[in-house]
Amino acid sequence: MKKNIVVICMAWLLVFMPVVIFGHNIINGKVLNESTNSPLPGATVQLKGTSEGTTTDEWGNFSRRNTD
Repeated sequence: MKKNIVVICMAWLLVFMPVVIFGHNIINGKVLNESTNSPLPGATVQLKGTSEGTTTDEWGNFSRRNTD
């Protein structure tokens, strides 16, 4: 029984550890117009101190993989 628990714990770690480690490498958000609070489609979002960036979709959402 104790061996089964150890095997289950190890399997759980192998399945979920990559999600925990690599899941934090995505930067996402939403760009809104300050005065109207409406989404800004096509806005450029640039990572500070780099030349890397992306643009927002039609709802003002953006998602970018962090390269650090």
